[in-house]
Amino acid sequence: MVFQWIVLTVIASLSLVYGSISIYSIIKRLRKSVWIDITKDTDFNDMPRVAILLPLYRERYEDIELVFKSIAMQIYPRDRIMVVIALEKDDNETLYFVEKLKDIVINQGIDLAIVVNEDRRKSKAYALNRAISKISHLVDFVVVYDAGDMITDRLHIAKIAMLIKKGYDVIGSKVYRIGNHILGRLSFLDTLLWYDVALPGIVKLIGYPLVSGEGMAISMRFLKIVNGFPDKLTEDSYMTMLVAAHGGKAALLNTIIYEGAPSTLKSFIKQRLRWYRGYLECFKDLILIYRKSLKLPVVLKLGIAYIEPLALISTMVSFITIAFVPHMEIPIYTLYIVLISVILTLSAPLYIILDLKIKDPTVFIAPFYWASQGIIALACLLPIHIPWLRTTRTTIPIPKTNPKQYQSIDI
Repeated sequence: MVFQWIVLTVIASLSLVYGSISIYSIIKRLRKSVWIDITKDTDFNDMPRVAILLPLYRERYEDIELVFKSIAMQIYPRDRIMVVIALEKDDNETLYFVEKLKDIVINQGIDLAIVVNEDRRKSKAYALNRAISKISHLVDFVVVYDAGDMITDRLHIAKIAMLIKKGYDVIGSKVYRIGNHILGRLSFLDTLLWYDVALPGIVKLIGYPLVSGEGMAISMRFLKIVNGFPDKLTEDSYMTMLVAAHGGKAALLNTIIYEGAPSTLKSFIKQRLRWYRGYLECFKDLILIYRKSLKLPVVLKLGIAYIEPLALISTMVSFITIAFVPHMEIPIYTLYIVLISVILTLSAPLYIILDLKIKDPTVFIAPFYWASQGIIALACLLPIHIPWLRTTRTTIPIPKTNPKQYQSIDI
């Protein structure tokens, strides 16, 4: 029985690792140093050429319209920008929507190309790489957006270009997932804590940022070095390992992209299954492949970043253990560990309320929401096949735009 308690204590301790990173991040206000602000006037002379990649599959009309309008509002030299849409051969409805809406982009002097995958549907990375194969000789870097993305900064691409010119290879942005339903509000709180607390702490620990797939920018130079997007469940988090392995340079740009949160519980579970299995896939390849080309301290630090699903399992185990305290005798060392873990989780809403000034009452059920995700993370440990699961998201209301706004973006 002693062995079982030791194992449980070790598992419960994993959540303390992430908790300690978050506390350090809050105390040191790391978000102010990790996220790069570009506030000076943008110099549009000699801007690099960019391709905006849109991998679409069974998308809604409103979501395509929203991302097209966001792109059309970007302030960037029109002769240095193009949009490349990756479609699947059997997705006729999305193609129809694209054809109806493409003038939003084209009328702004932005070239638009459609690349249709004539093979069977495989993965997002496969779709992106097929699109890149058609235009790699024409551009200096690429930016990936999804249908339904609302880009709040009209200089988003211009700021990315400035970092590309400074030698950065991979650039990420903040992606807030929003929705009016309970899952949407919890997802928003998730992203707030991730981008403002957890991610800055992890960046300081491992020295490399984990980037989100939406708004991710990569130089063509680096894509050629790593042979394109890695064909993995989470190609964005995998890119961090490639940056470390190939001596790349990555940064986090302090701009915000809004994306609809999962619209249903089923869609939410699909999304998290893909994310958590993807992280564990990164961890497996880190140990089996990249540990030979990376220094041991880097391997250990990246490993901490990629075991986040295990930390969620740890939080769930801590909550369950505390619930059974009145019914069984728990070793004192185990009790202290799980108690600290639960207290840290329950205190997270205080930071959201006091520092981030969020007054949504949903914040008080967030700790139990995080603990329950341990069930999904646990499912990722099972030997089951997880394909490229598409997430059905809430549609963000399309802002009303004045045609004059579009007229002001010519360079």
